[in-house]
Amino acid sequence: MSRIADCQAVYRVRKEFQRAHICLGTACGLLLSAGASAQDVAAFGSAELHEMMLDGPRDLPGKEPGPREVTPLPQQEATPPPQEREWFGGLPWSEWSRLTGDWWGGRAWLCDHGLTIDSSLTWDWSSVWTGGLRRVASDRILFDVNATLDLETAFGWKGASVYADAYFTDVSGGSRDVGDWQGISNIDTEENRSELAELWFQQYMLEKHLRLKIGQIDASYEFAFTETGRDFLHNSPAYSPTIQNLPVYPDPAFGVVLYAYPSEHWYAGAGVFDGALHDGYSTGNRWPDTAFSDSDSDSYFFIAETGFTWDGSGTWGKGRAAVGGHYHTGEYERFDGGEKDGSAGLYFVIEQQVWRKGDGDDDEQGLYLFGQIAFGQDSVNDVGMHLAGGCVLRGIGETRPDDSTGIYASFVDLSDAPGSPYVDNETAVEVYYQFWLTESITLTPDFQVIFTPSGDPSIDTAIVGAIRVSIAF
Repeated sequence: MSRIADCQAVYRVRKEFQRAHICLGTACGLLLSAGASAQDVAAFGSAELHEMMLDGPRDLPGKEPGPREVTPLPQQEATPPPQEREWFGGLPWSEWSRLTGDWWGGRAWLCDHGLTIDSSLTWDWSSVWTGGLRRVASDRILFDVNATLDLETAFGWKGASVYADAYFTDVSGGSRDVGDWQGISNIDTEENRSELAELWFQQYMLEKHLRLKIGQIDASYEFAFTETGRDFLHNSPAYSPTIQNLPVYPDPAFGVVLYAYPSEHWYAGAGVFDGALHDGYSTGNRWPDTAFSDSDSDSYFFIAETGFTWDGSGTWGKGRAAVGGHYHTGEYERFDGGEKDGSAGLYFVIEQQVWRKGDGDDDEQGLYLFGQIAFGQDSVNDVGMHLAGGCVLRGIGETRPDDSTGIYASFVDLSDAPGSPYVDNETAVEVYYQFWLTESITLTPDFQVIFTPSGDPSIDTAIVGAIRVSIAF
């Protein structure tokens, strides 16, 4: 098939990975604000934002997780019938996979020459209805721009590509108002950020049975992620918060990742990253300078994962199970006042589509379950154990085939080691519904309950209403 037609088809077929976000206006927020008052409580205290395990939204266009199966080699196909363009005079605007369409053919031309450009804006509005630290409303914004250059298409370099990602955040409130540890919004950052966060080179080898990535990398797209939980606003579905100092949004780090696919359904991978985040350096802004400079930091983060995938049968869809381990070489202060060299942990992930609507275009619709369990060393880590699980339904009847809804519960066993500041544990429950208003715009009302935020009994259970409004440019 022609490269242009292929690119246009990809925009529609892969829309599960092509969602992004924009603010439609504060009027959406006013729908929930009636439950909030302007009363201020204590200052944000027991859970500083920089202590949380932050991550970015999992469904931004152009940002895809590392494959868990052998990527099929291109197959020669018959030329498809002409398709309507995502431009004026072609498909209706509501069916464009990007708000800006195909740029009068320019986007398809770039894709035909190996360059794919994506951009998005994510806006979260939240209101603490009761409990927490402050019963107020606030919002957060993330603007993301990324580009992928397929070196095989552009220059004939088989299996190679280069990826760059930049983002800009403007944040307020959120977990600062709730006082929770895990994070109620996965686009939150400690401060406003503007950075070229990722820049890496990737090479497939041995007929795509081996994959090498090197550069500034967000490790959560390679390890410990749950693909099923990508639409939740809460932070923990992305990866277990026991994995402290994992180099992720907004602080990816310089590293090397190698994955092998020995068989169709078995994969194994490992990575090593600059561990300077533990030593107080913002790796998202510093790039590789701390990775090779003992005067700044001599810490490294190692992580490995292996897992199996399986195909579905009948109404039973695909699934995956994985186990991983990690080790950070840094010097850690024990809660009891001593010191410890290094910190290790273990995690498990399982996902399963337990019911699918049908085959072909409908095979992504259905009911999914996923679970996470992870362990860390609570003598030096804030979280000793994480136990979580969720349920997601994709495709709501015949009239809403693209919508999804889900429920998620996440329990963190905060350290009770001698000297630990934590008194109790934290549990978060989230329910969301994602409306696809058009092929490029989504609206996600969200409801969260945080029990014992930050394990502090003096902070009442927080009930939070939120809205995420989204667009892909």
